[in-house]
Amino acid sequence: IRAGCSPSKTDEAIEKILIEFSNLADKKVGDSELKRSKRFLVSRHYMDNQRFQSRSLSLCINECNGIGLDETLNFSDIIRSVSHEEIRSTSEKLFKHQFPVISIVHGKS
Repeated sequence: IRAGCSPSKTDEAIEKILIEFSNLADKKVGDSELKRSKRFLVSRHYMDNQRFQSRSLSLCINECNGIGLDETLNFSDIIRSVSHEEIRSTSEKLFKHQFPVISIVHGKS
């Protein structure tokens, strides 16, 4: 997660991000938010992979990481099939019982 904010708002931004992570683990994502998010991810993937070079890179990276070619080729179907419960259970595993790693980067004052 990236939050662009002034240094004086850093603590507030971190607090809000941690609350959102907690909400993902505890509450059901709204139907319209889930639909909108899926549409965004599928559209973004399609746009990112319009160039042959980008498509080739995705396929190579997935193959090298042991994911296989199907992940890139079937990305849209995979994203469209994600359920509310999968989001909640994955969020619980990732965010609920772990200490967050927080990195703060500021430019020169």
